[in-house]
Amino acid sequence: MRLAYLVNAFPILSETFVREQIFGMMERGHHVEIYALDVGGDTARVVDERIGRWQEDARVYHLRAPAGWLARAGGAWRAARGADAACVRGSLDVARFGRDALGLGLLYRSAALARRGRQRYDVIHAQFGPLGHIAVRLRQLGLWEGAIVTSFRGYDATQLLRRRPNRYREVFREGELALPVSGALQRALIAHGADPSRVEVHHSGIDCASFPCRERTRRADEPLRVLSVARLVPKKGIDDAVRAVARLAEDGVDVRYEVIGSGGERPRIEELIDRLALRDRITLLGERSHPEVRARLEDAHVLLAPSVTAKDGDQEGIPNVLKEAMASGMPVVATRHGGIPELVEDGVSGYLVAERDVASLADRLAFLARHPERWGEMGRSGRAKVEAVFDRRRLNEELENLYRLARERHARRGVAASAGAPASATP
Repeated sequence: MRLAYLVNAFPILSETFVREQIFGMMERGHHVEIYALDVGGDTARVVDERIGRWQEDARVYHLRAPAGWLARAGGAWRAARGADAACVRGSLDVARFGRDALGLGLLYRSAALARRGRQRYDVIHAQFGPLGHIAVRLRQLGLWEGAIVTSFRGYDATQLLRRRPNRYREVFREGELALPVSGALQRALIAHGADPSRVEVHHSGIDCASFPCRERTRRADEPLRVLSVARLVPKKGIDDAVRAVARLAEDGVDVRYEVIGSGGERPRIEELIDRLALRDRITLLGERSHPEVRARLEDAHVLLAPSVTAKDGDQEGIPNVLKEAMASGMPVVATRHGGIPELVEDGVSGYLVAERDVASLADRLAFLARHPERWGEMGRSGRAKVEAVFDRRRLNEELENLYRLARERHARRGVAASAGAPASATP
């Protein structure tokens, strides 16, 4: 199949789930091209050596638009120069495209795509909800052809829909398939108007072979090593983790806590660490490459994922690092949030507590510190769960089948439209 992937930027260090899908399809022999709205802030070699080899084949294209309306207006003439005149006029059709035309982003993206000529794909896979909207617009302009599949991964089916309930009206009407990464997100999309027959849960997968399963052990004189891998944003709940570590210290548990990730919450978290006098117990490591993350997972005893629903409604899907930790044989402590209970079985592969329940987070960590004999059984259970449900090879085979379904659905729409029936009437 000829596959196009629409992403926000490429490459991005934290988006392993996007890369595994893309490279999985390449490994299965499909022709893949990427369209990115921006250049990724991370170097290809640091993110994944496969990207550098792939970029040499010139399969990454950019559909960039300046940030801010004034900057876009100032450069609009240059963006349109050399592009198909009908395409330019169409992208500025306010009556048809509303705020997409007024904002001028559609002009920039359509002009960039038009320079390649009309592209035909079996599937155009938008990797987040808002990208599905862009994919639909570009298809409406006749700039590319193919079934549109849209993944929903967290904020795009929670925070964004809370703010703009009709955001995906066009995607739901014209897209062939919506792929939320959890049952919780599936329910959210259907509640906002998605046709249930066009919504399929498709989990993000990991390469289990990259995470050898090892039973965790702890020497009597060794501290409990706890790890979180998370962007420092409100929904990750790292401030709750810091407070839980403070409780452990007060209760005499020897604990060291490391956090991999960066984000806007770092200054506030640093201040909290200082206020609780935890500099000797907590280390914020910033961003690390995926090999470095794997090495830290290998060294840690427990993975902590204290996710919460942010004040603006932002939620997780199912954090990939939980899958990676469980695949490596590590017990986990997490919250009953988003799709996490679809992965972690309380008391079997780890422990689940309510969101923002700092006391329970500390209690479960303390229990694991005092009962290392439970670690092995939990680790094996976690590995079995991930292998059965979240391994990327199985999921990429499933994704292939979903692509074929979307392609057939799109073909039936074309036949119906040719016969004079409304395209949206075809299931």
